[in-house]
Amino acid sequence: MKIKGGKFTDFILASPVLVILELTRILPRPVGYLFWDVFSRLGYRLMGKRIGIMRENLSMAFPEKKAEDLDDLGRKVYINIGRTYAEFCKIGSLNAENVSGFVTFEGMENLKRAHEKGKGVIVPTLHCYNGELIPAALAASGFPAHWVIREVDNFYIDRKMDEVRKGSGLNTIKKEGAYRNMIRAVRRGEILFLTTDQKAGFNEVWVKFLGLWSATVRSPAVLSLKTGASIVPMFSIPQPDHTHRAYFLPAIKYDPTGDAKMDVFAITQIIADLQTEFIKKHPELWLWLHRKWSMSLPRVQEKEAELMLQNALKTGLKADRSGIK
Repeated sequence: MKIKGGKFTDFILASPVLVILELTRILPRPVGYLFWDVFSRLGYRLMGKRIGIMRENLSMAFPEKKAEDLDDLGRKVYINIGRTYAEFCKIGSLNAENVSGFVTFEGMENLKRAHEKGKGVIVPTLHCYNGELIPAALAASGFPAHWVIREVDNFYIDRKMDEVRKGSGLNTIKKEGAYRNMIRAVRRGEILFLTTDQKAGFNEVWVKFLGLWSATVRSPAVLSLKTGASIVPMFSIPQPDHTHRAYFLPAIKYDPTGDAKMDVFAITQIIADLQTEFIKKHPELWLWLHRKWSMSLPRVQEKEAELMLQNALKTGLKADRSGIK
């Protein structure tokens, strides 16, 4: 049985989630934070499999840290995941008048300079605390912003989340078959937010991320090389008053060599280096729950990747990390 496009069982499963999302939307922000803090602490105790994945990832990225320090970091990660949901529910109410109560932007001259070129802007992002909020806040501020996302398996939850995003003026592009829509967006001179930190299951490029070889999304590099769109990195830091300070770095400078494989690798490595620097400074903000390193690079390919990295470094490959706060 289906109800307006979805299975009846999906509707039953989605109902409590939809109730919680709506309840969070109408609650005052401090109460919503408190609710999700409690929920997150409970989740940290019950989500055994995901906690195991997170601990494994943290120990790989920070082998020097003690087990108790990693556990403490893990709890902070879970609390920030809950707060992300608390803030997501408020996205639909964002507008030009109230957006400053949620997000303060810095480095806007970097974004505007890239946007004024008219070739589109690609903003590579991380699965971090407030990751959904920043694109929505930019859209609410009047910028033509698109958020490339994976469709949620449950039809009703997916539809509700899309409704919330559209309330701020944020456009969404679903990852399945998204390439043409991404091309169209940047060719119209618009802004495309792309998360690039999860494991790429296909058509990947292997770069070093947090010091480990990782199968990485190549879309920002490919799109930039194809369209001339600027790549403007962005990061965000939560503030004590529950607002966020998002800052845009200068557009990545890279002169293509004409070797497509090398160019895609070099640009993707620059993005990964910047993201690595941010995560090392703020590890509690990144989502450590996915299997980023579940695919291993065969030894032969690792040697090839190492050689490519060394060649890229010889030609001047360098990520300017000085702007990472």
